[in-house]
Amino acid sequence: MFANEATIEALSPDDALAEASALLGAPPQAVVLTPAARKHTYAAKLENCDARLRVKISDDRLEAVVENWGPAVGAGAPFDVDSLGRAVRAAGVAEPVESTLQVLLAKMAAGEDVTGFVLAEGVQPREPRDARVVLSGNPQYPVFNGEPIGRKLPPKPGEPGRGVDGKPVEPLRKEPPRDPLVQDNSGWIMDPETAILHARGYGQVRQAKDGQLTIAPWLRISKDRVRIVATLHHTDFAGHPITPARITDALGRLGVKDTVRPEAIEQALAQAKETDSPVADVAIAEGESPLNGEDGSLDMLVRRPGEIADDPEMMRVNQRERSLFTSVAEGTVIARLLPPVPGKPGRDVFGRPIPPAEGAPLEVEAGDNVEMTPDGEFRALITGVVVVTEHELKVLEMLEIDGDVDYSTGNVRLEKGLLKIKGSVREGFSVYTPEDVVVGGAVESAEIIAGGSVEIGGGVLMGSGGRIKAGGDVTCQFMENASVEAGGNVIVRHNISNSEVIAHGTVICVAGKGVVQGGTVEAVGGIEVNEAGSEAGVATRLLLSPNSDCGSEKALKQERVTMEETAEKIAAVIGAGDPRQILERTPEHKRKEMAQLIKTRFVALNRIKEIEREIDALRQACMETLYRARIVVRRVAHPGATFTILGKTLKLNEPAQACTVRYDMNTASVGME
Repeated sequence: MFANEATIEALSPDDALAEASALLGAPPQAVVLTPAARKHTYAAKLENCDARLRVKISDDRLEAVVENWGPAVGAGAPFDVDSLGRAVRAAGVAEPVESTLQVLLAKMAAGEDVTGFVLAEGVQPREPRDARVVLSGNPQYPVFNGEPIGRKLPPKPGEPGRGVDGKPVEPLRKEPPRDPLVQDNSGWIMDPETAILHARGYGQVRQAKDGQLTIAPWLRISKDRVRIVATLHHTDFAGHPITPARITDALGRLGVKDTVRPEAIEQALAQAKETDSPVADVAIAEGESPLNGEDGSLDMLVRRPGEIADDPEMMRVNQRERSLFTSVAEGTVIARLLPPVPGKPGRDVFGRPIPPAEGAPLEVEAGDNVEMTPDGEFRALITGVVVVTEHELKVLEMLEIDGDVDYSTGNVRLEKGLLKIKGSVREGFSVYTPEDVVVGGAVESAEIIAGGSVEIGGGVLMGSGGRIKAGGDVTCQFMENASVEAGGNVIVRHNISNSEVIAHGTVICVAGKGVVQGGTVEAVGGIEVNEAGSEAGVATRLLLSPNSDCGSEKALKQERVTMEETAEKIAAVIGAGDPRQILERTPEHKRKEMAQLIKTRFVALNRIKEIEREIDALRQACMETLYRARIVVRRVAHPGATFTILGKTLKLNEPAQACTVRYDMNTASVGME
């Protein structure tokens, strides 16, 4: 309630009068000022002042309330309905209601505090309303084809309201109402007359934040079309029980009949009813996968001494257990080329046949000193050693050293052929050959450089240096402090200890003890061991990475250098410019020679481009191999072992039993499973 008097501090009487008028809620002529003893201080008092009223209108102009009021003073006039109405209108309220004014007068007369009393209320504007669907069931449960799922309410435009001042109040949302419902590929169809939506298949009703409605299918057909998997409930969207017949009917509408699994459907529905929860991933229809054909193969007909003759599996080429070298006599039938085995067609869930993937013929050529007969047999033309590569079978001559490579033989260097050493290669000695090497004993701190594979009957011990570098595989019983690089696979029977091993293929150490302890083992195609590291926590690194000169990249790079040198030398002779202009300014008697130089340079430049493409393809193939590759530890990996794939490292702080480490392309990280 307004006061009738107040003390005002102001610099001048006019300022004091204005401030007192606002504070007391009265016109200036009703205020009497008396200077006080204190400088710039005045006593303000009302005399003969009419009743006072201050009205507050909300910011949205939809409400007017009493902010303050005061009764008449002295001979001033009190409020009646007319004067109160004038005061309210003067405050900005267009049409005060007389009954409201009478209630206010009664409260004032009774001495009640009327602050906040609502004098008038406007009309709220109506905001635009987007189109929406009022669902007719529970979206946690599925709908079936043709069943109603709800009614569409059309969009409605907004309408302005009216403020207490009598002026329009516009809706807050300025944009027109939207219709987010799109029927295309939504899983429903709408009856234009009734605006009722009907499902077009079996699935779950989902409504996005923007209002769009879709039916998410709960029947998932596998990519090979052999299986249909569904999530089954015992109750549907409308609260009706789901029966096996309804599921079968839904499948029939898709054209699935003969491949339905009624027992699986019945069992899953019973489980859903018993547990009152959905059963996911139920195979409700299943066809038959095709049986793919088998690729052609090479049936090896010769074996090393000690192999089991009547075990057909021992006669097959096995990347883990195969012997690299077998001696044969002239005329021996070495192997037989077997044709691909045809596949068997399957049947999809719709009853349509699925053709199998047919096996591809194996492409193997008869190499040096081998002939291939019309019926696919490979026959040795000389007495020698059988060498099997990826696409070639050959028999090579062999140099045989009856004992060790030591002071009695000196270093061994061959220009061609295989080398068989019945004994060992002793410390400090070296062996060089463009083909394969067979060592019956051990390699002791020695060097072996071979263009082919290296087979060692014993172990590799390199406490005082040495190395083995092979273009093919390296096999042995064990390695200690060794340095080994293989263009193919590294196959060790028992253990690899404190060694540095690089394989452009795979590293396999599982046949015997299969322990890798200390050092680094690096490969491209994968690593498989029985045990990694030790209980003592010896640092052991198993690494999958694109080795330098992956595959035959090194040979291509060497060829590129040769081609570049050829092109540069010819350019230095004939000069730059258009080949036709070069020929025109060449004397006629030298044009034939010049044309040959231009052609040679052109061939070299084209070959350089081809080499670049081949190197890119090799690197891509190498990376794809790494993405698929795994590090497999069959028994246990100890703390201190680290696994690195494509630069991402996983270090063990506790033992891991029977684990597989792989690279996850989605997260670009290394994980263990």
